[in-house]
Amino acid sequence: MLEAKQRFRALNISNIHTRTDDGQGGWIQYAPYDRILFSASATFIPQKLIDQLAPDGIIVAPMEKNGKQVINRFTKFGNSLKAEELEDCSFVPVLDGVQK
Repeated sequence: MLEAKQRFRALNISNIHTRTDDGQGGWIQYAPYDRILFSASATFIPQKLIDQLAPDGIIVAPMEKNGKQVINRFTKFGNSLKAEELEDCSFVPVLDGVQK
């Protein structure tokens, strides 16, 4: 994380915010988000992320289902998500907490 911050500064990029944390809680300070992208497979979408998603916002996430992983696009309507399966995939699983 420190290396990334230093690289952004060296490149004069100031519109990127970084943080080390459990991503399943989102980042309320910068919500609402138009898009949220998972880079690990999940069994469910945490309610905190749904709450931080803007109306008509989209979450793209590899989801574990019936022993396989499928990339899903979730579109927010009101307080619920409409899911659309896109294609099979293979990602590492989401882990709780901050990994060292």
